[in-house]
Amino acid sequence: MSDKGLTQGSSAPKKAAGHKADAIEEELLNRGGKTQPAAKAAAAARPAEEAPAGPAIMATHTVQSGDTLSHLALKYYKEATREKWMIIYEANKELLGKYPGLMLPGQELIIPQLEA
Repeated sequence: MSDKGLTQGSSAPKKAAGHKADAIEEELLNRGGKTQPAAKAAAAARPAEEAPAGPAIMATHTVQSGDTLSHLALKYYKEATREKWMIIYEANKELLGKYPGLMLPGQELIIPQLEA
């Protein structure tokens, strides 16, 4: 039996560092199903003067299985360009993390109003 990939006193093999799938899995675990309502409750608990100024909100969208930022940009902005879906991503970056393609069903996304 080989000890390769095992740490001393451990019976489980180590995961190879740097694999994108591992990073994505870790990101999902770190989020723990965190949804926008919890963030809204935390924001409501802060005094109004601390609320950051941001773009006006056009709508909120509850993520469904199969949703993508590109589809949401097409639905709300009538364009599925990277420029448009990045507006939605940037408004929800704290919730979505560094992988914009990993939206979880049930998350509530803010859809910002486009500037004129």
